[in-house]
Amino acid sequence: MSNVYKIRSKNNPEKFLAGTPYYQNWDKSGRLFLTLGKLRTFITNSLKTRKDISDWDIIELELTEKSVKGVHEIIDPKKIWDMLKK
Repeated sequence: MSNVYKIRSKNNPEKFLAGTPYYQNWDKSGRLFLTLGKLRTFITNSLKTRKDISDWDIIELELTEKSVKGVHEIIDPKKIWDMLKK
């Protein structure tokens, strides 16, 4: 298990922050921060660019490994066959 982080809008909880500290936009998937350190760096850099962060909530998510699959189980068999024929 590991924790990952996202920044969610307080005003619109369906939107997550995407982009960089310099160009920020909001969408339904947003940016995923794999470590708390990377999230902190993003916040620090956003503050340096004078971004307003008063609308931000930090969401901590827990990731667990559900299963392991081979590549052939994910890709459409027809696509694999087409690639092998080339």
